[in-house]
Amino acid sequence: MQMQKAVNKKICNLAEGLLRNAKQVSPRFDENIIHQLRTSFKKLRALLRWQNNNKKILKPVKEIYDIAGEIRNAQIVLKNTIATKNELPEFFAWLDSSINHYKGEWGKIFQPKVLNTLLKKIKKVKVKEEFNRFFFSKRIKKIKRLLQASFISDDTLHEIRKMIKDMQYVSELFQKINKEKNGYSKKNKDIKYLSEVLGEYIDKYVELILLQTYRMNEKNKTVLKRIIQVQQNWEHEKDAQKKQLVKLVKGKIT
Repeated sequence: MQMQKAVNKKICNLAEGLLRNAKQVSPRFDENIIHQLRTSFKKLRALLRWQNNNKKILKPVKEIYDIAGEIRNAQIVLKNTIATKNELPEFFAWLDSSINHYKGEWGKIFQPKVLNTLLKKIKKVKVKEEFNRFFFSKRIKKIKRLLQASFISDDTLHEIRKMIKDMQYVSELFQKINKEKNGYSKKNKDIKYLSEVLGEYIDKYVELILLQTYRMNEKNKTVLKRIIQVQQNWEHEKDAQKKQLVKLVKGKIT
């Protein structure tokens, strides 16, 4: 019963945090607030998955989560690729324009009443007495299967990271509730570390996606030549990072 109350409280706190962060996003669109918004959503989704609860409860706020993600992706690329600003000023201007576009989209779809309704529904979520014992084993089994492929795509690594994130958030809750210092702590450190390094790789992946998107719409041959050179350099860096990353994940999971 104590565990049920603790989980229910955590789920409600996350929903309240999601509501609070969403109301703080506009007009500044602060990178940290957007990050907190998306993290609250991911944690809430992970706990609902663990509870085998109806994840559709989050569907009404998925659109603002996605738009916040588009803004944050562009913000991260602007920050992480600042060294190439002089080489590709056009790309940086395009990223700024993209951010402004999605700010406008946020203004069109953000409705506080939708979040208030979500909070009411979340507070009615019933935490099960018997927890999903297969939550971790299913994900580990699937990750191992994905890692056996002869070619591991970037999309596959993204999928693996999402499963690791789910396990991280649920493990952290377990540790906090049980106040364990040993078993869960060691597992959490490994899971959190994998999540971080996979996240760094996904950032590089997103950089290339956005650069390719911009390239497809650029007509100036001189600019295109610079884009291709930078793109090749980033691809080379990503490929080297990927080899080490796959080896690391295999070592930690298998």
